[in-house]
Amino acid sequence: ARIQSVLSVHRARASYRTMRAPMLALAFIASRLRGASAEGGAPINAQLIRTTWGVPEFEHPSRWKEWMLATANGPIAYAGIEAPTWVPCLGAPIYESRGLAHGCNATRAALFRDALAASSLFYVAQIHVCGVPIQSASVEDALSSLEAQANLAKDLGASLLNVHDGVDIWSDDDVLAYFKGALEIERKVGLPMAHETHRTRAR
Repeated sequence: ARIQSVLSVHRARASYRTMRAPMLALAFIASRLRGASAEGGAPINAQLIRTTWGVPEFEHPSRWKEWMLATANGPIAYAGIEAPTWVPCLGAPIYESRGLAHGCNATRAALFRDALAASSLFYVAQIHVCGVPIQSASVEDALSSLEAQANLAKDLGASLLNVHDGVDIWSDDDVLAYFKGALEIERKVGLPMAHETHRTRAR
């Protein structure tokens, strides 16, 4: 099976000139990895993913297509972008019923999908289970939130989900119950999930 290595470049609020050298270095590493082989001879598919954190252009839906086209066709060979679902949907996190109701503005969603299609970038959707800040420590609520946001991300055109799961006060039994449910949701939705280790979240 092909091994896929995803390199994420975090562009904070720094100038392009400041970030250009490390970004080019990562692009070089990715190009070398594409020509390398993993143990057993399976090819490594290394792809650069650009985050939208700290990118002022991404705060304006009218500029999404221009920004994505520049990202796809610039000096760094980006293959995709990462953004929380609430960025294209709402502009800011809005949670009702303890984070169980998740919606998406239809106009913003259409603009986002159009920009993805025009740029040929793939979308890594970041999911914040039960909101930011976390609205509930219930395993049941967390699974409901995960499923709702996973389906929303799929509708936006996501290829991969990067999930901030649960809370760090969960017991081992809670963690096992949640991740068992998360695997079932992953199968149901049909998108691969990566579960990020993050402060305040489940371990």
